[in-house]
Amino acid sequence: MRATYFQTVFRNYDNSNTTFMVTLNEPCDFAAHGILTCKGKINLYSKGVPLDIEGVYNEYEEIFEVKRCRISTNREEDAYHLIKNITPEITDAKAMQIAKICGGNIFKVTDDLKTREEIEKILDKINQKKRIINKFFSSIEELKKRENLSNFLLSIGVPIDKILFLTNAKVNKEDFVN
Repeated sequence: MRATYFQTVFRNYDNSNTTFMVTLNEPCDFAAHGILTCKGKINLYSKGVPLDIEGVYNEYEEIFEVKRCRISTNREEDAYHLIKNITPEITDAKAMQIAKICGGNIFKVTDDLKTREEIEKILDKINQKKRIINKFFSSIEELKKRENLSNFLLSIGVPIDKILFLTNAKVNKEDFVN
């Protein structure tokens, strides 16, 4: 299910169970007015982040039980919203150009030099070019690292308060795997 993170209602820092709300980006029979309350073990997200959510709706509790939740990285529209969330200084038109170049996978910019160069060309004629380009690329790279580390640590049962500490300390997933 495609959704946009709205807010956290409650988070248990001991076991990482979270009740949160999303706005839906696609039709859904069980969501009142396009807002859905969910529960599950999820990463730390800020308002406006596009998500792909998998799970089942519990009619008795009227809540969506999340089995998997990830930042959406396969649709241009979601990449556009993430770009605007991270760097609002980038114009709508330039954000859409970047989303198209990435094919919706905004994390592609951290691994693909050609894509990175194309984005730099798009951002070449903006005010404070160097600062915005640096902010854009460093924010995407940081978001990708946080997402990978957090999802890995959640999968092995690390409590969210420890995950928050480790991500703020700039620890990488490779530090645990190697």
